[in-house]
Amino acid sequence: MAMFFDFPVNAPNGYTPIVSRWHNRASLLAVGAKEQRQNMVTGSVSLYTDDGEHLPKATLQRSALPTDVFWHPTEQILATGWASGEVLLWNEATQQASECKRVHESNITFVRWALDGSRLITGDDDGLVCVWSVSAQGQPSLASEVRLPAGTTHCCPVAVGRGSTSTFYIAASDNHVFRVDASGDSEVVFECDGSIYELTYEERSALLVAISTEMTVLQHRVTKDGLAEKYLFKLAGKVPGETTWASKGVLAIATGENQIRLWDSEAGDLYSLSIADESGEFTVSDVLSAVSFDPRSNLLAAGSRNGFVFMWKHKGFSLSVTGTDAWSFQTPVEINGSLTHLAWGPNSLLAVQNSTDNVSILREHIMRKAYANNVAAIQVSSARLVVEVLGVQTHSLDGDFSIKGVAATGEALVVWGSKEVAIYELVKEGSVLRSANNFKCEAVACCLHTSSVYTATEGHIDARAYNGSSKQLLTFEKSEGMVTRMACTGDHLVAVTDKGCLRTWDLSRREARLAAGPHSITQEVDTLTQVAICSNGSYVAFFGQADLEAQPMVWLWAVESGKVQPYGLGVGHVPQNICWDSHDPRLLVIESKSVGETADSHKVTSVFATPDKGLVQHHSFELGSDEGSLLGAQVPMLHFTKRSKSDDSMVTSQALRDFKGLEDADRDTREAMLEFSYQLTLGNLDEAFKAVRVIQSDDVWVNMARMCVGTQRMDVAAVCMGRMGDAVAARALREAADETPEAKAAILAVHLGMLDEAEALLKESERYDLLVQLYRDSNRWDDALAVAGSHDRLHLKNTYYEQAKHMESLGQLQEALKAYERSDTHRFEVPRLLLDNPKVLEAYVRQSKSKELLQWWAQYKESLHDMDEALRYYSAADDVLSLVRVHCFQDNVDKAHDLVRRTQDKAAAYHLARFYEAKDEIEKAIELYSLSECYTNAIRLAKEHGMKDQMLNLALNSTKVDMISAGEFYEQQGMIDKAVMLYHKGGRVGKALEMCFE
Repeated sequence: MAMFFDFPVNAPNGYTPIVSRWHNRASLLAVGAKEQRQNMVTGSVSLYTDDGEHLPKATLQRSALPTDVFWHPTEQILATGWASGEVLLWNEATQQASECKRVHESNITFVRWALDGSRLITGDDDGLVCVWSVSAQGQPSLASEVRLPAGTTHCCPVAVGRGSTSTFYIAASDNHVFRVDASGDSEVVFECDGSIYELTYEERSALLVAISTEMTVLQHRVTKDGLAEKYLFKLAGKVPGETTWASKGVLAIATGENQIRLWDSEAGDLYSLSIADESGEFTVSDVLSAVSFDPRSNLLAAGSRNGFVFMWKHKGFSLSVTGTDAWSFQTPVEINGSLTHLAWGPNSLLAVQNSTDNVSILREHIMRKAYANNVAAIQVSSARLVVEVLGVQTHSLDGDFSIKGVAATGEALVVWGSKEVAIYELVKEGSVLRSANNFKCEAVACCLHTSSVYTATEGHIDARAYNGSSKQLLTFEKSEGMVTRMACTGDHLVAVTDKGCLRTWDLSRREARLAAGPHSITQEVDTLTQVAICSNGSYVAFFGQADLEAQPMVWLWAVESGKVQPYGLGVGHVPQNICWDSHDPRLLVIESKSVGETADSHKVTSVFATPDKGLVQHHSFELGSDEGSLLGAQVPMLHFTKRSKSDDSMVTSQALRDFKGLEDADRDTREAMLEFSYQLTLGNLDEAFKAVRVIQSDDVWVNMARMCVGTQRMDVAAVCMGRMGDAVAARALREAADETPEAKAAILAVHLGMLDEAEALLKESERYDLLVQLYRDSNRWDDALAVAGSHDRLHLKNTYYEQAKHMESLGQLQEALKAYERSDTHRFEVPRLLLDNPKVLEAYVRQSKSKELLQWWAQYKESLHDMDEALRYYSAADDVLSLVRVHCFQDNVDKAHDLVRRTQDKAAAYHLARFYEAKDEIEKAIELYSLSECYTNAIRLAKEHGMKDQMLNLALNSTKVDMISAGEFYEQQGMIDKAVMLYHKGGRVGKALEMCFE
């Protein structure tokens, strides 16, 4: 976790800053100021370190006020301009000042170095421009001069071709911009509409931009032949303010509003970053008046009138996101006063200047923390620590210096700054924290072990008593470099130098004994950022990059074999913190951060160190929303800082995956379980079971079963289920014998309550049917429907049906109705659901316009003898048969007959025919039987009632069987011609011929 700390410069009283500027490479800040002492006003230029400490020898004072300062691009030579026309140089390397020849008679408006530092150019209010050559010792000599027709205001050194960097573009008070070279030649290149407020140049895109007080922006591209590609546009806003280049071709401008406007010249896009879109303890209408961009950290900072520094971080210029979406808002920093100027320096140092009496240095600081034996120390501000003895007491510790680091044991802790070391003791079982001693020491790193504090300074390590006296000196050869980092775990200490040399010591005796090294890692690693040693000294882990372009990785040095092996955390994952378990020398825990287009996420990975395979992954998980960063590991727990502030504790803990439920287990059980985890991770199943066979605790077997989910060893899981007495899970595993290994592991995970793991396994094995079932059983209906809709449509309607039943059980009837409709079961489920509320049911039936539901409602009304309503709904459902049936029941025969004739409905015609037959209205019955194409019944009635003429037509329209039956009837009646015709049509041709011959 990183925060910005405020370091005000150590300036004298009566001090008002005018101008400030960082050196490009060295952490040196030059500040020009007005000083008022005893009613006398003077000017001064002073230098300050990154901590705000004043360098007393590096001070220039004059009776006039300083107007501009500018550092040489590579050397530590500062050029200063004064209101009196003086130009002074300060060489920090030689601690000497030199004065340029007095040729300026008026106020100096600018001092600038050429991009390669070969020339210095100065300008004044009278229009005199001087070009100076400066020796390597910082001695200036006048090379050329030119007088412009108006006073100068701004100057931009540019690069116009290979090897040519001594060209300058200068803005004058008459709104013209001139081109001036090292020889003193000058020419007018363009004129602005209005006074020029800002002139700025961006080297990578070769863009020269002028901004006028009328908010007009004039852009040119600088070429070796001059200026080209002119582009002019009007900028919205109130007044022009500070500008900065926020990457290649992107200009950020403060315009006196609550937003920073950005112009992307390549895309032709103008957008803004507004604090009104963010939330926090600030006024959203605050005016942003200063802006600066740091290309190292991709941070854009904006200073406000109310004293806030707002920051936006770019997600990466190589990504596809552009405009406002490419920036993420950071936590603002509050500083006193109205801020007028911001300037980023080396190492992401931000100089903040207010309008009255202060220049502060904001430095991003990684919050220091330490953990050992249930004692956690966490830095919360520049000089404050919170020391928490877990489960006992929380202490607040305010120091007298800015904290650079902290280390702890179970009984004490050491805190160090740039020049001092302080030691504190925990007594009375951690309930009291008291100062043991402090002493002066410019230590780069410190460690504690029993009653000794080890301090690393330059090329050696001092083993000191608490009073600071040296007890033993641990030295490095001069060729091995300077000590930069140090770590201690148990009785072993490791140190690394700036030349990649590692040494370890055994601290178990009265004096430290060299255990391993020197060992150089320069062949494997180019840069190293963090180091840690295991409890028995057999392994050293560190962060490193194989080269400057490579992704940082975790490296393991096996001390006994001398092997150095890398361990990658995956593409886009950068290691952040590392720690060994306090007691077991094999368990290493790594915190990593994903970087990319999406929001940052933190992952914790536990690995085992092995002599042959290096680091082998045991388990990995994402940090929770309340977990900040890794503090330490002490089996069975992992400890993290809290992301959110809390009055109770700043530490949150969780058990390692294999130890959940075993937090309070005894030491033997913990060691057996850790051995089981180690052997299982390496695939040594027999050795793993040997480690835990004597354990009787159900919690242990549960944890072993949980590990089987990851290893997919169902044979081991079956044994665990038997030892646990979980017959249901054992049966489920037997029934899943024919499933894939992933599916079986998912089923086991479900029975163990590991739903996230089950979900991941089912997705991996593409068993979407089981995944849908899992979501349904977990009441995750949206997920179930999404998966069913895209991968398992066979179960989509069934999923909707199950959701409807669930909603119905919860009394959420509207949601249940919608789900029944989507499951296509609403025609019978909705009437059942709403039967107790007939009015609601009738309204639903009307609204649905489903013929099945309308027909059902009509039948329901008919059962209640509400025939009028029944007829109305039968009509709405187009159920002609039911309408005819009801009309017949009501003896409305004419209506029924008219309806059948109009609709020609066969089923209705048949029903009405039977009604007429029962009424003995034979002719109408025969007519309707014919309409319904039930000719057999019509022929039967015609036979029975002697309607011989009608029967012939009926038989001809009927089946062959009816034709033959009718032919037999006509034969018996002696009507041979009709019988022959019917026999012939019915297929009995022989019988027809026989009757003809007869």
